[in-house]
Amino acid sequence: MIARGWGGRRVAGALAAVLLASGCALTVREHRALGSWLACSECDAGQFDSVVALARRPHKRGAVIGALRDAALVRADTVRIMADLAQAYARDSARAPAVIGALRPLLPSRETWVQAHARNRVAVVQARALRALAVIDSGGARLRATLDSLRARWLRPDILNLVDSLRALAP
Repeated sequence: MIARGWGGRRVAGALAAVLLASGCALTVREHRALGSWLACSECDAGQFDSVVALARRPHKRGAVIGALRDAALVRADTVRIMADLAQAYARDSARAPAVIGALRPLLPSRETWVQAHARNRVAVVQARALRALAVIDSGGARLRATLDSLRARWLRPDILNLVDSLRALAP
């Protein structure tokens, strides 16, 4: 299932567009499969299995690893993500003005809400990309390089713990 609360298919489409722009030797359909895995909420439609199966094809393995590495390092269109979230905030605010009007003093500002949700979205994409990389390139040089690159950045504590755990398994 694609994440409906995040703009659903738009998120998967945006991720597919970013992956396409990365210059990988994957078809549009294959990019969509990667985008679906990175953006799904319940992931009960075989999205992860599709990515792993794609990477098992020898002529696609390098492209899949490269695309997942780009996603883990968040080489994404963050401006587009922020714009999508701002639209979601405005849409949700317009749907229930009476309820939101009463709660307005308790709610975060639009900017705070968008930034928090963008950080969450980036963390989910990072975690999903790292999970797939760990299965596809277990102990590989690209996995280690990605983990080392991420370790040098500011990360949320949950993603930092994931990076450290995976790095311990990939000597």
